[in-house]
Amino acid sequence: MSTIFSNISILVVGILGLALVVLLTKNENPKVYMTLTVIFSISVALMLILYYGYFSKYTMPYYLGGSDDLSFEQSAEYILQRGYKLPHELKSESQFYYHSAKGFLWLLSWLMKFCNIFGGYHTIVYRILNIYFLLALGILVFKYFSKHYYFSQKQNLVVLCVTTLFPNAQFISIHVFRDTLNILILFSIFYMWDNYLSKVNAAKISLILSVCITMILSYVSFWIRTQNLIFIIVIILLSLFLKHRSLTKKTVWLYSLGLIIILLAFSYLDVFNEITKFNEYYTDYLLTTNDGISQKVFAMNLIPYGIFVRIIFGLISPLPVAILKLKDMFIDIDTFFKVLVSIGSIAQIYLLPYLISNLKRIDKVVIMYLTFLFATVITTFTFRHFIMLYPFMFILIFRQFFESTKQTKILLFISMTMTLALTACIYILVK
Repeated sequence: MSTIFSNISILVVGILGLALVVLLTKNENPKVYMTLTVIFSISVALMLILYYGYFSKYTMPYYLGGSDDLSFEQSAEYILQRGYKLPHELKSESQFYYHSAKGFLWLLSWLMKFCNIFGGYHTIVYRILNIYFLLALGILVFKYFSKHYYFSQKQNLVVLCVTTLFPNAQFISIHVFRDTLNILILFSIFYMWDNYLSKVNAAKISLILSVCITMILSYVSFWIRTQNLIFIIVIILLSLFLKHRSLTKKTVWLYSLGLIIILLAFSYLDVFNEITKFNEYYTDYLLTTNDGISQKVFAMNLIPYGIFVRIIFGLISPLPVAILKLKDMFIDIDTFFKVLVSIGSIAQIYLLPYLISNLKRIDKVVIMYLTFLFATVITTFTFRHFIMLYPFMFILIFRQFFESTKQTKILLFISMTMTLALTACIYILVK
């Protein structure tokens, strides 16, 4: 890769990303390494297709010819030139005062500074690193799934492959977007506390280490996206009070009381007002960038019915409408990836019954999934933010899928095929 783009920093940062993956896969089965190698190769191939496809269409390798990804790199370069060392320093600049990704710009500027030692930064550098972040996320999901659910190695590897190769996750990760790193940090905290609390006689040093790492990751995560602090609080509370147990009739009142206390605290801290502002801002944006059925959904008031419609919409998002352009898939680069993402969404819809039937087990994975789902559908509803759901979503789907009988799978496949066909016909007629 360094040879193709004549940039040594791609190799150096790639080695660092590889070191992260090796660290997380220590003592794993050789099949895991082989699987990761194949996944990495596919990811790099897709990244190169995207890079040269964008260059051919837009003369620059950025989403839609220059969106958040280009803005992130330009802002990070400016921050580097200004010599800012910490994210809070960016508030001194009016253009960054209300910026929602100050921490990501800060990290990106430090990455650029590091790359300057080896001849300079290239946009491929972060994209390669982002692929490694996705692999790291997949490894943690794989390890969590292997530890808590007693399925075969082959089935566990399916979870690894789906988590990392899911089209929307791939599409997001081969851009210069913060979302893959964002969910990697949050799921790392989730995994770390689960790992610590599952030990019978954990050493005090393990607790101290977990707290210190959590504080560092929380600081970074907060500046990457301010709302992450709420997710981290939820993760830690669930880890401490729920551990591996599901809610029972005897304990549900206790957790209900805890939820009421949290809601009262949010009310006191004016969190709900901030959520309302966030919803109004992104609703206006969504109404200008969507049409048809999507526009009708986003035009609905959140209360009383809008939230339920959005949740249903969120379960099948990103909408696979681009599949109708399948014949034009290899003509246009944007269409190619939209169709690819739509194929992933269709697979997600087929697996939806396993997800929904699994929600009756009210454990911490279910609660985390619902937390991210609600947070996404009532605020941004951006395709990039749905990657936040994927680690928990695939754990829920496959722990139910692998427990289901062959007959059940066949019946669900037939019923979902009929449902999809009917829905597609209705959509085409309405459109």
